Amino acid sequence: MGKMKEKFIDEMGGYDFGSPSDADYQDYLHHQNSTPAGKEEMDRDNQAWWDSLTNVQKEKLFNEAKASEDFFNNKKEV
Repeated sequence: MGKMKEKFIDEMGGYDFGSPSDADYQDYLHHQNSTPAGKEEMDRDNQAWWDSLTNVQKEKLFNEAKASEDFFNNKKEV
């Protein structure tokens, strides 16, 4: 979860409203004079996350994605 969304939930007074809707969160951002992350920021964050992974973690993610793809591609219609 992003820092702004965590701040939004914290400012809800600690009351558990369940998962706030995207509309509530976008309204909150609008009133904070903030905007959702742009593509460049998201790409930069994603790259930083990927770079933080070890080769073992990257291989595990790849193998899990491949297994999932193989499962759904070979699933027979009932």
